[in-house]
Amino acid sequence: MQSTLYRRALPRLPRASTSTRVRLTTTPKRNYAAPAEEFTNRWPLMVAGALVFSVPVYYIMHSDKPSASEQAAIKEKRRKHGTEDEHRDPRDSPVKTLEQKRARDGQ
Repeated sequence: MQSTLYRRALPRLPRASTSTRVRLTTTPKRNYAAPAEEFTNRWPLMVAGALVFSVPVYYIMHSDKPSASEQAAIKEKRRKHGTEDEHRDPRDSPVKTLEQKRARDGQ
């Protein structure tokens, strides 16, 4: 038996009797897609947010109905002063036809 010191002292020569290693099974080459660009553009999100915000604002600004606080003020004024001096739209009246008007007036 040879000692390990003897083996270490031998020069390492290339062996002619051994060939290079060849893999018996070949693995398929993996083709990856090009890396996607990082999407950091915030403009589409800002535009969508502005549209979502502007729709209710448009309807609030262009509505001709008084808000609930104005309705409360109108009700309070009616409670204090009555409805004698109010000028109402005749279309709001429950009397829609001449027959209903004659029946109301008793003619």
